[in-house]
Amino acid sequence: MVIAIIAILAGLLLPALARAKAKAHQISCMNNHRQLGIAWTFYQDDNNGNLPHNLRQNISSNPSWVDSTVHGDTPGMSDPNYLIDPRRAAFAKYLRDVKVYKCPAETTVFKRPGGKTVPKLRSYSMNDYITPPGGGSWGTQYHFRRGTDMLRPSNTFVFIDVEPGSMCYTPFRIQAPPPSPSRFDESLRYVSYLSHHAACGEP
Repeated sequence: MVIAIIAILAGLLLPALARAKAKAHQISCMNNHRQLGIAWTFYQDDNNGNLPHNLRQNISSNPSWVDSTVHGDTPGMSDPNYLIDPRRAAFAKYLRDVKVYKCPAETTVFKRPGGKTVPKLRSYSMNDYITPPGGGSWGTQYHFRRGTDMLRPSNTFVFIDVEPGSMCYTPFRIQAPPPSPSRFDESLRYVSYLSHHAACGEP
């Protein structure tokens, strides 16, 4: 009888606890987006309105917002210096906490020889239209170079929480021919917009 009662209580409490945990992750993730958006704005203020680079290959004289490497256990995914070293990451001046770059629901770890595991450190990417000319996914699209180039800030996303299996370089690819830089894959959940608001939805 006692065991039955415990099982019933557990059946009632566990879903509620799971929902509470998911809500906490959502709030934390959206706060990360807010901090990224603030850093993105501060960078423009400090650089005459120019937007930070968002390139697959970093430029040492003018680094991207963070240093970018391909998916898997590569430095851009597992080395904190690629996120917080000012020589590699333009946002390092504004963000010193590596945790800001990772959604709290992200659980990916990389296994190394000897049984050691290291966590993936970045789960956010930036809209690939926010790239100086010469970069970008498809070569022919236009790119935003200054904040004033963006005429619909409430409809144009900057950062996006990428599905773990699709995470790669920092620019988030938009399938060509894209109808608008404000469109994104509906399976992705968290985005932050130019107008400094974040949004989320169920995959």
